[in-house]
Amino acid sequence: MLEAIKSALRNVSAIVVVSVIATGAAYAQVQTVTGTLSVAELSAGQSTDLTVSYTATDVDGNATLTQGLGLQLHYDSSVLSLGDYQERLFTGSQPFQIKDDTTDADNDPKTDKFWLTPWANTGSGSGWPADGNTGEAMAQPLNLYIVPLTAISGFNGSTLNFAYSTVSAGYEFSGDSVTINKIPGTVSTLSNLTATHSTTTDVPLTPTFDSDVTSYTGSVAYPASSISLVPTLTDSFAAISEYTVDGNAVTDNAVSLAVGSNAVSITVTAEDGTGTTTYSVAMTRAEALAIALTAPSVITTANQDAYGLSGTCNVTGVSVVVNLTSGSASASSAAAACNDGSWSATADASGLPDGTVTVSATGTTSLETNTVSASVNKDTTGPTVSVPANITVDAASADGTAASNAAIVAFLQEASAADATDGSVAVTNDAPLVFPVGPTTVTFSASDSLGNVGSNTATVTVEDQSPPVITPPTSTTVAATDANGTAKTDAAIVAFLGSVSSLDNVDGAVTEGISNDAPDLFSIGATTVTFTLADSSGLTGTATAVLTVSDQAAPVVTAPAAVTIAATDANGTVASNSAITAFLAGASATDNVDASVTVTNDGLATFPLGATTVVFTATDAAGNTGTASAVVTVTDQDKPVVTAPADITVAATDANGTSASDSDITAFLGGATVADNVGADLAISNNAPSVLVLGATTVTFTATDAAGNVGNATAAITVTDQTAPVINAPAILVVLGDESGLAASTQEIVDFLAGVTGTDNVDGDVAVDNDAPTETYPFGTTTVTFTAVDAAGNQATATTVVNVSLDPIAPELTIADSISINVDMPNSVLASSEPVIAEFIDAATATDNKDDDSSLIITNDGLDEYAVGETVVTFSVSDAAGNTTTESASITLVVLDTDGDGLPDFYETANGLDPEDASDASGDADGDGISNLDEYAGGTDPNKDELPPELTIPGDISMAATGRMTDVALGDASAVDNKDGALSPTPSATGPFKSGLYAITWSISDAAGNSSSAVQSVEIMPLANLTPSSITVEGATVEVSVELSGTAAAYPVTIPMSIGGTASAGDVTASADSIVITEGTKGMATLSITADDEAESEETVVITLGAPSNAALGSVTERTVTIVEENVAPMLTLTVTQNGTTGRIVAADAGVVTVTASYSDLNAGDTHTFEWAAAVSEMPGAVIDGAVATFDPSTLGDTVASAGASVTDSGIGSLNTTASATIKILAAAPVLGDTDSDGDGVTDADEGYGDSDNDGIPDYQDNIAESYLAPVGDSGQVVQSSVGTSIVLGDTAFADGNNEVGIDEEDVGTADADYSYLGGLYDFEVSGAEAGASYNVVLPLSEAIPENAVLRKFISETVGWQEFVVDATNAIGSATAASGTCPEPGSTSYADALVVGDNCIQLLIEDGGPNDTDGMADGTVTDPSGIATLYFGPPSADSTITISVTELKAGGSETAEVTVTAVDSDGRSLEGMTVTATASLTDSTVGTFSEGAGGVYTATLTPGKSGGDLTVTATISDGTDSTSVTSASIVIKKKSGGGCTVGTGQTDLSLILLMLAGLLLLMRRRFIKR
Repeated sequence: MLEAIKSALRNVSAIVVVSVIATGAAYAQVQTVTGTLSVAELSAGQSTDLTVSYTATDVDGNATLTQGLGLQLHYDSSVLSLGDYQERLFTGSQPFQIKDDTTDADNDPKTDKFWLTPWANTGSGSGWPADGNTGEAMAQPLNLYIVPLTAISGFNGSTLNFAYSTVSAGYEFSGDSVTINKIPGTVSTLSNLTATHSTTTDVPLTPTFDSDVTSYTGSVAYPASSISLVPTLTDSFAAISEYTVDGNAVTDNAVSLAVGSNAVSITVTAEDGTGTTTYSVAMTRAEALAIALTAPSVITTANQDAYGLSGTCNVTGVSVVVNLTSGSASASSAAAACNDGSWSATADASGLPDGTVTVSATGTTSLETNTVSASVNKDTTGPTVSVPANITVDAASADGTAASNAAIVAFLQEASAADATDGSVAVTNDAPLVFPVGPTTVTFSASDSLGNVGSNTATVTVEDQSPPVITPPTSTTVAATDANGTAKTDAAIVAFLGSVSSLDNVDGAVTEGISNDAPDLFSIGATTVTFTLADSSGLTGTATAVLTVSDQAAPVVTAPAAVTIAATDANGTVASNSAITAFLAGASATDNVDASVTVTNDGLATFPLGATTVVFTATDAAGNTGTASAVVTVTDQDKPVVTAPADITVAATDANGTSASDSDITAFLGGATVADNVGADLAISNNAPSVLVLGATTVTFTATDAAGNVGNATAAITVTDQTAPVINAPAILVVLGDESGLAASTQEIVDFLAGVTGTDNVDGDVAVDNDAPTETYPFGTTTVTFTAVDAAGNQATATTVVNVSLDPIAPELTIADSISINVDMPNSVLASSEPVIAEFIDAATATDNKDDDSSLIITNDGLDEYAVGETVVTFSVSDAAGNTTTESASITLVVLDTDGDGLPDFYETANGLDPEDASDASGDADGDGISNLDEYAGGTDPNKDELPPELTIPGDISMAATGRMTDVALGDASAVDNKDGALSPTPSATGPFKSGLYAITWSISDAAGNSSSAVQSVEIMPLANLTPSSITVEGATVEVSVELSGTAAAYPVTIPMSIGGTASAGDVTASADSIVITEGTKGMATLSITADDEAESEETVVITLGAPSNAALGSVTERTVTIVEENVAPMLTLTVTQNGTTGRIVAADAGVVTVTASYSDLNAGDTHTFEWAAAVSEMPGAVIDGAVATFDPSTLGDTVASAGASVTDSGIGSLNTTASATIKILAAAPVLGDTDSDGDGVTDADEGYGDSDNDGIPDYQDNIAESYLAPVGDSGQVVQSSVGTSIVLGDTAFADGNNEVGIDEEDVGTADADYSYLGGLYDFEVSGAEAGASYNVVLPLSEAIPENAVLRKFISETVGWQEFVVDATNAIGSATAASGTCPEPGSTSYADALVVGDNCIQLLIEDGGPNDTDGMADGTVTDPSGIATLYFGPPSADSTITISVTELKAGGSETAEVTVTAVDSDGRSLEGMTVTATASLTDSTVGTFSEGAGGVYTATLTPGKSGGDLTVTATISDGTDSTSVTSASIVIKKKSGGGCTVGTGQTDLSLILLMLAGLLLLMRRRFIKR
């Protein structure tokens, strides 16, 4: 600012100099300002731009530079508003100001403000306006600025006036006014709209009023029956043409309001009448104040000091006070605010007496009051406890007697309690597990539902009432020493007498003082010994044992030596064989007591081939048995008997003989047979040569049995010449003669006879004899017979007819040469009338040496039509003497092939080839690797690829299933096409697959559509799992069941099983050593448990599966059956039926519902007491008949009912079992038709709406047959339990009717406020194992496990939600699904934790354990649960923001760190937020935020040049909701300097200039005076 002042002073000095020089001169220099409007006429709401121009002229009228100008633009702010200037002349410009026109500088009272804009020469002194860089004068006239002006309401024309605050010395100022005229207004808007009423001065509108927004809402309390709604016109010349509320006119802006929404409409019409705008306000008048009181709970000891009540209200801002009164006593709560429609308050009710308490709640606002009342009971007195009479029981041990003692159990169960509120209530006691010897006081306590406790006591006295129990030795038999018996001193007898022991219930084990009455000598036979002992209480116990002396030495048996015997046949050798008889008779025996003993043996009736051990046995009179053994070996010692075929004689083929392949010889060689005393189907070989020569050949046939014995036989084949010679003689011979005949010596006859020859297959050429005439052949025919005989005597004859004729010469026949005719198409046919063919036929001619040629008739076998190819035509002609001549020629139709390349012209033309280019035959027009010529030969298209690709597929697969569905890596298939190259085949299915056999068809097509396919076989073997372990008793039969995970590809499925455990072999008998499944998925064997009447501790039978065939082992391959001797609880089931249909789903309009209880007990001797739950008798129309209950559902409609029952046995330590059936009652039976809703192949009508498998799903919508599967969601996923168990919909899921185990959090009824359940909840019940067992259950997740996930369960309304408890019998694990299917329960795929990203979880839940909702070890686990993450609310104003420093320097290099910590309303850190921020000083900046751990976000603050206090406001957003937080302020320090600040960064020099101008005037006056 100091530099600016110095500059201004320099400028003033220049002005002073100029002023001095110009003293006395005339004012002819002018600074002129003019204004022009972009629009000269306006109405309210319209705008125009004022352009202000400037010119300075000297005395000559030329543009000149001055020292500056302080320009004032005066205007009427009541009708005009100024916007921000535009294009202001920068050169010499000084800060501008808007000032009040208090001095009326423009002499116009209508203007009230002016805009001061000064310019000054701040350059080199050459003047203004000049270029700030070059100092050159700027061209004039020039624009000083442009300012927008807007007419506001009330505008009726206005004038703008120019004046000056300073003018350059020696210059006049000239500025003409600018007039803006009024035109009729076109604006039809409001500038404001306000609402008030008498009870509250201001009624806010939403949104905040804006002229361009025409729709608003507002609300008032019930007492406000009317409001004042005042509209303000933007243009006062406009008019409100319509003003209504709900269609009724409004006067004086008073709007009457009904309860509810009121529609207010205000229409504004512009002054010119051309436009209207309608504003609407939806004003809601609230209902009258009404508060509600939630049904209060009983006042108890626990809550009386701070008794809580709650309720609702229908308006905000209500203050509620609660009063409690009982008789003359009363109590009140502090005032409670009703927020978000609900309120809660507490009062001290401890001073009120028990009994009925009146509760009243009064709600008050500034305008209204409302009171509601209710009554509640106060009960702080505990139940009255009735106890049994004192008892005395026998001590079970020195420690006392266990509480499970029947008398003590009855004593403890006899206590009862009654309560004024609850009636009969349960009683507990502090009885010890063991009552010590002496008296024990038992305190019985009872709590009512309100927590009030009552108690009483009774005494149990334990005393010793039982004598000691002597355990005698086990009855023993000892060997007799001699005929007199055995002495007492014998070691075995000493041990017998010393093995006695005793046990006293108090004294414990006693070994000293036990006496006996044993004799000194025990004779042969049984002797009873009595043992006696008295305990410390003087009670005596006795026991006996029997010692038997007997002959125990077995005879000594001597077996014969081993023998080897020849087998009689394949069965071996019978025992009657003399050698075997002698062997068996060769055994002997001796005995130390008996003089002689008989030897027997276990020899077989027939001894089989191989070694057989024979056991020889001798038993003495005392039954002692001695044995010895020897071996009989039966071997095959006989050679096979070969029977050769009968000798045969066959004809020789030639001189070499006959080949062995001759059919007769083949039959001969195959005619040999063999018989063997042991073997069957033995092979026979022979030594026949490949060619059998003439004469006899002996063939040897050989057979060898398994023992190496060789048998043979021979037969002869004789080859003889059996074929007669062949004579070569003509059939006819015609010779020229006359009627006298022909001499035999005629050369032609001689030649004829000499030309007849004979040949033989063996002898070759043979002589031929004839009976030809030796002198003369008569005229006509003579038959000559020729005879030939070979060396074997085979004779052949032949004849020739010699015709002595006057004409022996055949006609001469001349025919045309063969012809070839070109045709166009392969299917062309030419008729015989075709000229070329007719000419060929007609060309035949004949001549005869004797007959007239014209008499000769030529015949032919020509056709009527000739097809493509060669046709041979035979011509024939005969003369009158019968001499015949034949000739043949062919007619060939050839498809035209101009270039001779083998491709007919028509084919080449049709397929785009050149009929005159022979090279295209070897071409390949379609590029499929087959030449055009080969395509023609094969009948394929030369322009189309018709060769399919070559396909190679992977090998067949056989594998074990991995679960219900199995992923299979099929392998890679490949295909190569001769044209398209490598191709990618696709399979018909890729899985996952259920178990079974699949034919996977791989297929591939090339670009031409030629396809290839091949089949790959995929076998998925199902998993075999055992059903759960169980408890049984002696004498029972136990079913051991195996279930497959699906159907097998092949049957039978055989699963070996082995039996182990602590039970002895005699305690259990298995029906088979393997389980065989011939069809379906289930198989069973049984175990029979022996009842041995011995007192035993608990025993186990462990069944273990071996490797199966056609299946694989699953995860459950071992099962334990526990055999107990104590009482076992009875089993109870409930069955629901309606109209003969079984299931828990019934209809209100379908008749009476029957619930049948069935119970059984492993303890055969128990009797039972059966009882229905009280709720059953309260059902409408209930009728109870023993174990059958019926009720009428017709009045129940859509609801859920429960029928319960219990059965108690009579065993020691009486046990009770309860069961219940949840029944879903439909308002009306659904009408079902032919649709198959569940896709199982059975119509809905046939299946019905019942629930035959009791899984909670109607049959017509249930296609899951496996009891251990239950559906979840709508994607086909299932919840799985172990094979042999049953999983059904839980009661909540059942009631929902969605036919799946999935439920929502709201279905439970109690929200888990701090957690979110991303994939919903699961509600199921699983049963089928023994009480107290742990179940494996697999749950598929719709969303993968997120970070920080937990499994939470809803236990009860009292306990609420809790995390899944993990201990030795409860566990949780996770795995990843394979193709959407989770691994089976028990699979090793499950990790022992919740792994992020997994989408399957496995639960191990203990029946009756901490995760079982029903809390009872009853064989059934109930489980509403789900995967949850901690709930994070939207960002809240509780978030914080800090700045790392308290001050920074403006414009410097210093920065600060801004830290934002984002939290929700519960204070939880929020991660993943979007954080942005702004600084209160506009030129300071906040950079991009980086996210750290724990919801902390940081950014850098960089200060600008402005100084002052600075705050940072951050906005935190989760994408839906956001909040803002503002930091504490820090100081931005700016460099110090003088001057007055009128705006950020601006120094006002106008005042200084004014002061300097005044000083100039003063100096000027003084100068003039001088």
